[in-house]
Amino acid sequence: MGQEPLDFIHELQDERVLISLVNGKAFKGKLIGADPYNLVLQQDSGLELMISKGNVVYLHATQQ
Repeated sequence: MGQEPLDFIHELQDERVLISLVNGKAFKGKLIGADPYNLVLQQDSGLELMISKGNVVYLHATQQ
């Protein structure tokens, strides 16, 4: 059977990810934080975004 969602997110901590949202926007950067309701992404510019997990369609690791 697959991973539990929290284990999946924990393994992506400090990794580069792509987060796609329900509104069609997507963000790339380093996943620097997560709690039960939000993800924190640091973009290459240094900008930190707090994204509600309820708005996430998918999340996956990226190369660059």
